[in-house]
Amino acid sequence: MAEPAITLCELPLDSGDSEAVGSLLSSAFANDSAMIALLGITKWQRIAKRYFQLQFNHSDIVLVAKCDGKIAGVLLAHSPSSVLFRWSSMWQFLEMFWLLGSRYGESQRIAHQIEQCVPNTAHWYINQVAVLPDRQSKHTGSALVAQLMEIAGDTEVLVDCATELEGFYARSGFKIVERCVEIEMSVMSTEG
Repeated sequence: MAEPAITLCELPLDSGDSEAVGSLLSSAFANDSAMIALLGITKWQRIAKRYFQLQFNHSDIVLVAKCDGKIAGVLLAHSPSSVLFRWSSMWQFLEMFWLLGSRYGESQRIAHQIEQCVPNTAHWYINQVAVLPDRQSKHTGSALVAQLMEIAGDTEVLVDCATELEGFYARSGFKIVERCVEIEMSVMSTEG
């Protein structure tokens, strides 16, 4: 199987790429235990694609892995110099509030808990990594992470992930900063 071709995409994504990346993310995270616990499986699977399309607004870097001309994986991240609050963000905030409904407050409590584990230093932050099931364990995800680490250079890269993904990030050189046991997530860093 061919190595994935990694492309840095400009934001905002055009509607076709936005649709494809949103579909990939919602498919990859269809059984996300944290979101299912928060919203229930039916609601989560109904809103996941739109939820991830709104997540693009928390990123200023989108890396896409293509294999045989099709999107096989995606990485969303933000750089140390990104400005994440824009006036358009207010509309996305309102849409996210509407999407999550009464569970919005709980989602923000979880986000705040993770944020408390993140060092207050300049860093890159991986928001999402997703790979099609048939490309998992075939270097696609690690190629995306390696490309971001190359872009980041000597600057620290952080990620929050489900505890079962610690091994994946450890193989790419990440170390655990802190475990958020209550929500079964870890914050990991390329810095020791």
